[in-house]
Amino acid sequence: MKRSECARLAGLVCATALAMGATAGAQQGGTQDTGATQGAAAAQGAAAAQGSEKPSGADKKFAKEAMEGGLAEVQLGQMAVQKANSEEVKQFGQKMVDDHTKLNEEMKPIATQLGLTPPTDLDAKHKAIQTKLNGLSGDAFDKAYIQAMVKDHQKDASEFQKEASNGKSQALKDAASKGEPIIAGHLQMIQKMAQDHAAAGEKASTTPNTH
Repeated sequence: MKRSECARLAGLVCATALAMGATAGAQQGGTQDTGATQGAAAAQGAAAAQGSEKPSGADKKFAKEAMEGGLAEVQLGQMAVQKANSEEVKQFGQKMVDDHTKLNEEMKPIATQLGLTPPTDLDAKHKAIQTKLNGLSGDAFDKAYIQAMVKDHQKDASEFQKEASNGKSQALKDAASKGEPIIAGHLQMIQKMAQDHAAAGEKASTTPNTH
């Protein structure tokens, strides 16, 4: 074979190799582009899923009212510890301080994430209750405190149950699910105390005065 023919054959082999390399590179690039597209789609899907669980207006309302109510339970509980006539009412007041302080501490970071500022003072409704209780003493204080706690915990139990079932924020749903049995326990306790207090009052009123 002449030298010129060898050179021409070598050039053809080289050109073929270059063409094959270009084709392989294009295929690899296509695979990378497909991977990037799939990754972007997955990210968008995750973002969409996260967006579907964004807190609703009802979530924020629950968090706000739960923290306001919790603060009220603490401050009114402190008052009961100091002023209640019944030892049972004093003990219940202390339980309100302990349990609702803990519940509020757990709720604070969630409320902050929702853009809410944890309350530092009582709302108007509970300020009115505080003012009323502050002017009472003895059995009158116990009766008014018990009535206020029954009413508050009936509302709280309903709201915690609703949020635990229907909340859009998973963090709030978890907090409500954790708090629900605690609130239900408080309601059961204070309802029994209300019955006992009412029965004791009826007994006292029917007992003849021998003096």
